[in-house]
Amino acid sequence: MGSLADEIGQMLEQPMAFGDLIDHMARFFIEHPEIGRLTLHHLLAENPFPIAGWKRFVGQLERLARSSRSEEGIDAEALGHILMAIAVLWPIQLRALEGDIDPTDAAERLAREIKRLLLFGVLRPESWPDLVDSLGVERSE
Repeated sequence: MGSLADEIGQMLEQPMAFGDLIDHMARFFIEHPEIGRLTLHHLLAENPFPIAGWKRFVGQLERLARSSRSEEGIDAEALGHILMAIAVLWPIQLRALEGDIDPTDAAERLAREIKRLLLFGVLRPESWPDLVDSLGVERSE
C-alpha cells in the first residue's frame, strides 16, 4: 500500500495544468478500481494510510488552500478525505450499479464533478478561467 500511495503522490507532482491533473487522476482511478477495493479493505481493517503518501497529498492541498486563487478557510485535511472518498468509491459503486461501464465516459463524469465541486467551493473561479471553460460554464465578468 505504501508504494501505491507514493505512486499516486508522484502523479500529483507531475507538471501539468490543474484541470489536466484532475482528468488524469479521474482516468487513473476509473481504470484501476482495485485501488478502491484495496483502500476500503485497508480502512475496514482500521489500518492507517501510509503516512508519507498521505502527507504528500495533504501538503499539495494545503499549498492550494493557502493560495490566493482559493477561498479562505479551507481545511486541507478534510478536503483530502472528501476527494479520496470520491476517488475510491465512485469506480466501485458505478460498476456495482451499472455493471459494464464506459471508462472514458465515467472518467469524464468524475472529473467534471470534481472540477465543479472545487471551483464552486474551494477555488476562486475567476482565478481559474481554463478550469471554468472546461466545464462549459459561462463566466460572469
